[in-house]
Amino acid sequence: MEASDQELLRSFVQARSEDAFRQMVKRHLSLVFATARRILGDPQLAEEVTQSVFLLLTRKAGGIGSHQPLAGWLYHTARHQALNVSRSEGRRRQREQSAAAMQTNETSPEPEWITAELEGAMEELPAEDRDALVLRFLDNRQLRELGTELGISEEAARKRVSRALEKLRGIFGKRGIALSTGLLTSTLAAQAGAGVPSGLGATIVATALTGLTAASSTVLTATQATTTIMNLLNLKTTAAILGAAAVTGATTYLAQERVADSLRADYQTLNESYAELANDQQQAMGTVRLRDEQIAQLRRDAAEVHRLRGEVGGLKRQLTEADSLKAENLGLRQRLAVAAESQKAPEGATPSLDLSSFVARDHWHDAGLAYPESTIMTLHWAGLNRNARKVLEASSYPDNMKQQMIEYLNSPKWLAESDKVQAIRMLSKVATGTRMHVEIEEQMFDGTTLRRPVTLVWDNEGWKATATDLGVGIHLDSTRE
Repeated sequence: MEASDQELLRSFVQARSEDAFRQMVKRHLSLVFATARRILGDPQLAEEVTQSVFLLLTRKAGGIGSHQPLAGWLYHTARHQALNVSRSEGRRRQREQSAAAMQTNETSPEPEWITAELEGAMEELPAEDRDALVLRFLDNRQLRELGTELGISEEAARKRVSRALEKLRGIFGKRGIALSTGLLTSTLAAQAGAGVPSGLGATIVATALTGLTAASSTVLTATQATTTIMNLLNLKTTAAILGAAAVTGATTYLAQERVADSLRADYQTLNESYAELANDQQQAMGTVRLRDEQIAQLRRDAAEVHRLRGEVGGLKRQLTEADSLKAENLGLRQRLAVAAESQKAPEGATPSLDLSSFVARDHWHDAGLAYPESTIMTLHWAGLNRNARKVLEASSYPDNMKQQMIEYLNSPKWLAESDKVQAIRMLSKVATGTRMHVEIEEQMFDGTTLRRPVTLVWDNEGWKATATDLGVGIHLDSTRE
């Protein structure tokens, strides 16, 4: 299985692999040359641009991101270099365009009204859509390979290419050029068919690898790298001048003029490259300084975070202690309130009863509501004597249940149930706020006993049961908090 572009690029960057560089040139030579020739219209200038693009690749391979397709980077770089040369060509490019067209081996030129707008339209596409079209058509890659390079499935690659074609059609439509998908597809595919001059790939590889071999002996600074490129271009220029001198007449003039213009373009490119290197160096130094400052700040922040964590821990402990004290204080206040309320007794109230042991029904009486024991005694006495008014006074019945209770006390069922209880006693009582939770035990005539929880609440009249179920004797069915 062939290595992907990213694998070849990684091998070249890490090990300066000549074989990896040779494979990248072989794989993408047609893309770079066709892009340059489409912009310049001159195969010889396109050949020079192609060489400069791959030379730039040897220098900037390490800066290409792992998520950026190599074909997209080469296409963008070729377009940038070709536009620089095109600006330097000026009027001479128009004069020689017809002669350059005679030398190309293109067999099916595309309509000028399409190709003239192609580069501008491609530039308007988002980067991911442009990369997809470059890989699929200009680099002539299959969908499976395209998916591998973009890190997506073959089906996702097909959909991305389809969407990119529709966006490109829309851009052409805004420019007044209506294209079908089929015509646009064939136009793009035709751009990859440009014939690459024989031996161009070998020349590029030899030139680039020669530069790599020379560079391996020492670490070059940015200025030294630029000087090396200038020396390589001077060798190429010398060979071009010697070749041009062998041509006579008009051919000699045109060749020399083309070489001179190419030298001017190379010089401009070198100046831009040098400026770019100097700028990169300044940015790198600025980045290093910024990172040093950020590291120092992070260390200070880490120390501050550690200190703040200690303070937060202390505050949490204090908050926990405060919540505990608050709860204790609330409990004390509630107990004091209950104690204070329990000391209150209406005028003429019966003293507190002793219900710690069973009290037989013969001793039940109206004990009032001043104490929890009094309320329990009064409720059982009222229930035994079917005194509905007293039952309602000793309990907090809702208004809608009072009539129901009166009817129940007067029913035969109540008489049968009330005869079962022989004696009562109070097992426990616990105060919670303004409420008192008690547990009573009823002793039946058959010897069995029944325990019942009761909740009492204090109001201005005394202690009252929160709910009453007159089942056996007086059954107090409490509603717990």
